[in-house]
This record gives sequence, C-alpha cells and structure tokens, in this order.
Amino acid sequence: MLSGVTLIIAGTEQAVQTGLDGTYSFSNLCNDTYYIQVSHPYCLTKGFTVNVSGDTTKSFKLEHHIEELNQITLEGKAYGDKTKTLLESTLNTDELERFSSGSVGDALKSLSGVSSLSTGNTVVKPMINGLHSSRVVIINNGVRMEDQEWGAEHAPNIDINTVSNLTVIKGAGALQYSGDAVGGVIIAEASKVPVKDSLYGKTLMTATSNGRGLALSSQLTKSDQNGWYSTSQGTLKRFGDFETPDYVLSNTGVFERNASLKVGFNRFDYGFEGYYSIFKNEIGILAASHLGGAEDLIRALESPLPLTINDFSYTIDAPKQDVTHHLATVKGI
Repeated sequence: MLSGVTLIIAGTEQAVQTGLDGTYSFSNLCNDTYYIQVSHPYCLTKGFTVNVSGDTTKSFKLEHHIEELNQITLEGKAYGDKTKTLLESTLNTDELERFSSGSVGDALKSLSGVSSLSTGNTVVKPMINGLHSSRVVIINNGVRMEDQEWGAEHAPNIDINTVSNLTVIKGAGALQYSGDAVGGVIIAEASKVPVKDSLYGKTLMTATSNGRGLALSSQLTKSDQNGWYSTSQGTLKRFGDFETPDYVLSNTGVFERNASLKVGFNRFDYGFEGYYSIFKNEIGILAASHLGGAEDLIRALESPLPLTINDFSYTIDAPKQDVTHHLATVKGI
C-alpha cells in the first residue's frame, strides 16, 4: 500500500489522494468507463481505464523508485582572484607545464597584453604595456624579486617548474602590491597542499632537437591528516649550442640546476610555512656578439654570417652569465 498517491479522473475536476493505508474512494460516479491518471512523487505517472458498474473496487500498481545520488562533485579554485578588476590574467599548472623547458618569460608571452624582451635565446624579460625591468614587479612566493631590474640582459631567476599559479595584474589593481609597478605585477605561487594523508608527485621530461638538450623536473609532496606537509622539487636543464638552418650559434648553451624545499603546517584557520629555493644557471652568450670596438661592430653588421662560427658543443665559454640565486621565506597565518 502506498500513501500520498494522487488519482485524477480525466475530463473532470475530481481528484483524491490515498491515505496512510493506501486506500481511496470516489463517490457519486455514474456507471461508465473512466480514464484515471495515477501519480506519485517517487513513481512514474501511469493511466488506467476503469469500468464502473455500481460499487467498484480497483487496485493500481505503480513502479516505485528510490531516488539516490550516486556521486556529488564539488569544483572550486585553490587560488582566489587577487583583485576586483578585469585586468588580471592567470596561468594554471596545466598551462605552465607546456613551458617546462623554458622560462617564466616564455610562459608569460602567451597571455594577452604581455610580450618579452629577449637577450639571446634564454634571457627573456616580461614586458607589459611596453614597460619592463623596474617597472614590472615580480613577487615569488610572497617575496619581491629585484634581480630582473638590473638591466636588459637580466631575466627573472625563477624556475618555472616550482610555479603552480602565475598571475599578471595590470592597471590600478597593481598598486596594492607596489607603488612603482607602473607596468604591472607578476605573482608566482607554489602549489597548495591538501590536508590529508597523501603522497604524490610528478616528473616532466622535455627533449629538443635545436640545442640537442634535455629538461628534467621532478616533484614529490607528502602530507598528513594532522596538517604537516613537505614538498621537494628539482630541475635540471642542459642544452648545447643552438642553431639556425645554416650555421651554429656558437656559445649559446645553457646549464641550469634548481632545487626547492617547502615545509609547513596547515590547520585551515592557522599554520605556518617555510620555503627555500636555489636557482643556479649558466648561460652562454653568442660568441659573435662580443665585439672589441667600432671596427668589429662595422664588420659584424656588414657580414652575412656571424664572425665566429664553431662546431656544435655543450661547452660554455666567455662571454657568459653565471647566476646563483637563493630565496628563503617563512610565513604564518
């Protein structure tokens, strides 16, 4: 017996509901054939034809369903918007992994309104609204970076494989981070660690034919239900001389070694985090660009080929950049 079933006689306004014992009754019906619609919230609505002749008893059978949710999926963002303006663009982890063998400047070029100032193959400085260096502020894990402000030949010393979320803020929204960020602000953040017992990681490997090089990055994260977590990460990039279709760009190799370690305690409403990273990069500068004076400059401009062309090599000689950058930060909430 099913209670709460609604029975309606088609073509009339007569309707009744079954009681707790599942019974119902229509009164004052003439002897005739009636079409009755039977419905219930948890059953498929069905229609029945009933012939009435005097006192008539009729039972109906409905297919009863138990409504049950098999799965509930909640979706959200681990990183909230930095400002309330529309002049904000973000690259997430999936997008950044495409630039694993490149630099932060290479990744930022994919955003609308952001270009780059390149000095050689691997020194890439972000440019926003035509401004760069000291006019574009870079904040890495809460620390303002100063290294890319020294000159056009100095790029940000950030391993892109340590970045999980990269945000560019332009316009007035950048003022809350720095008063001299006329071009904009670039914010690099490490990945968020869930509060649960887990052990996970990833390894990315990229090989390139131009430069005959390899980029390898690996990360491992351990977290506990009690809130403790740690993340270790390392990157190795090795490229030889890059090449054009006709000749080798001598002394343009790259040898980059990076590592980072993050340890923290997260209890949602309070916690702390310590972070340390070392960025070490050796960058060869095109040998033909090293000029001794005005005569060398004139000869270089008039020559259809670089004045120095050697066989392919992984050796990095002078002129070159040898960069070592340490970053350490401790924060609590």
